[in-house]
Amino acid sequence: MKSLSILIPNYNGAELLKENLPYAFRALDKLDCKYQILVADDCSKDDSCQILELQFPQVRLIKGDKNLGFAGNCNRGFAACEGETVLILNSDVKLSPEYLSILLPFMEDDSVFGVSGSIMPDGPGEIMDAGKFPVWKGSMLNTTTNFLPLESGQTAFPSLFLSGAASLVNASKFRQMGGFLELLNPYYFEDAEVCLHAWRRGWKSLYVPQAKCHHRISSTIGKTASPVSVAAVARRNKLLLHEIHLDGWRKIWWRFLLLFQYPLMYLFPNSKNAMAFRQFLDRREQAIERRHQLESIPGMLGLSEIVEVIQAELKGKILRYF
Repeated sequence: MKSLSILIPNYNGAELLKENLPYAFRALDKLDCKYQILVADDCSKDDSCQILELQFPQVRLIKGDKNLGFAGNCNRGFAACEGETVLILNSDVKLSPEYLSILLPFMEDDSVFGVSGSIMPDGPGEIMDAGKFPVWKGSMLNTTTNFLPLESGQTAFPSLFLSGAASLVNASKFRQMGGFLELLNPYYFEDAEVCLHAWRRGWKSLYVPQAKCHHRISSTIGKTASPVSVAAVARRNKLLLHEIHLDGWRKIWWRFLLLFQYPLMYLFPNSKNAMAFRQFLDRREQAIERRHQLESIPGMLGLSEIVEVIQAELKGKILRYF
């Protein structure tokens, strides 16, 4: 079994770390491999670092000297990871005892970039995140459609991307791709972008429904930003994702439709869509540069090809969509 690092990005999550780190240790107790736990702290203003040093001395603490946002902080922490595989774990996630022991065997396949399981609520309720099924809406890719297999027998299914809350990735492949795209800072869509990049290189993302964890969603983001600004960042990053990865006629049509966004900036300047579009324009040249960089890599697949592959592999399966 490959060695493992658990990397937990943290910003002002002192109480979450105290609550959820014991679940990670419990999951590690089920493994027979070399492992480590690291917390990458993004200049927290609470007592996260003190709590880790006093209550969890077995955790390696990576203290940032500058706030980098989710992608930058993860990349900074990833540089210190020694494992062949890395579980990128949110501080607001509780792992089930079997989460890691179920997922790790799938990482023996060299064609796999990463795996993730079912994301359950931290409390009563139904499953929140499962496999990601790609659906075209005109020229845009819908990244929010989940699927849950209803038949027994198959244990892993191709997924458009992995949940960033608790995804296990191949460390070498992650580094080869340059890690998370920091253009998307401070948060959202980093998981989708890195998995699309991996698929385009021919590396799979898999969803394993039997592995379960529990997530208190947006418990850290909601403390530091208003709902409108959070929604604007999410919208901006979805635009950047399309600028980077769309191909063929969809790219041409999508860019034509962007022209209709300009009047909104002036008619409704304070709306979340106008805020998102202004922010997108500020970063668009960097997104175009990223697209050119990926297109220059020999053998890269197009997004349309990836969608066809995933849809073909899931065709005929009994799935529940939500």
